[in-house]
Amino acid sequence: NPGICAFAQALLANPPNHLRFEDYPSGATLIAVFKQTEWLQIKWGTGQPNAFVTPADLSA
Repeated sequence: NPGICAFAQALLANPPNHLRFEDYPSGATLIAVFKQTEWLQIKWGTGQPNAFVTPADLSA
């Protein structure tokens, strides 16, 4: 998922505190929050991570 990984990294101001975020395994999910209320207002590097979960986290 290199494209999804690059997209998620570009959206966030700071990465989540998760060891697997840098390689973004298949099935991983990122929830990001933005101060903006409209999609057109969102800029790269302005999101904050709310949650990042991998399939392995769910089975642990």
